[in-house]
Amino acid sequence: MFANEPMGNYAVHAALSEMEATCFHEAGHAVIDYMLGIGLESVGVYSNVIGDTVGHGGEVKHRGRQTTRISFSYRPLHFRYGLSAAAGPAAERRYRHEVGLPQRLLLATQGDHQIIDRIGKAIGHTGRCRFAFQRHIWSHAQRLIDSRDVWDAINAVAFALHDAAMLDIDLDADGEQWAFLAPRNVYAECRKAGLRRGQLAVNSRGK
Repeated sequence: MFANEPMGNYAVHAALSEMEATCFHEAGHAVIDYMLGIGLESVGVYSNVIGDTVGHGGEVKHRGRQTTRISFSYRPLHFRYGLSAAAGPAAERRYRHEVGLPQRLLLATQGDHQIIDRIGKAIGHTGRCRFAFQRHIWSHAQRLIDSRDVWDAINAVAFALHDAAMLDIDLDADGEQWAFLAPRNVYAECRKAGLRRGQLAVNSRGK
């Protein structure tokens, strides 16, 4: 979740900007998941209004089993889940840079960093360098986000998700409110941008 914003004349605009950044974050996850061949169950964002403050967050849920045993024989899965986690922060970072928003990513990306750190520690226990893995994941995610076709797809998904949020979320109402974009709409935008489902897929038991 993002840091809470006090609601006022400035804060209403800030809250909408932060919601847009949240949409880009979740769109980054969703598009890279599509390219990795990971099935999507839901793509959503929320606002949580408590009095005069508002916070934003989101979640991309995967279809099927959500956990995997991490061992040396699962090295491709290290890459798969690490890249999936890094894609959201990478997309949000680029969006914030392009529109001039502060790079306030600490709370918003905490869960993603924890996933990558957890995989890195598992790799470290096998005698491999966890820090080399982490550098590789973050640099690979950034290169993907910098690709024009990938960024076009992320833009399309983010704005579609933002449109859903503007329809379904009322910032004048207290409480947590969610808005969702159907996975089929994510897939359609990816195809329009020239991306293929599973084009980054890796063999889960390869070496």
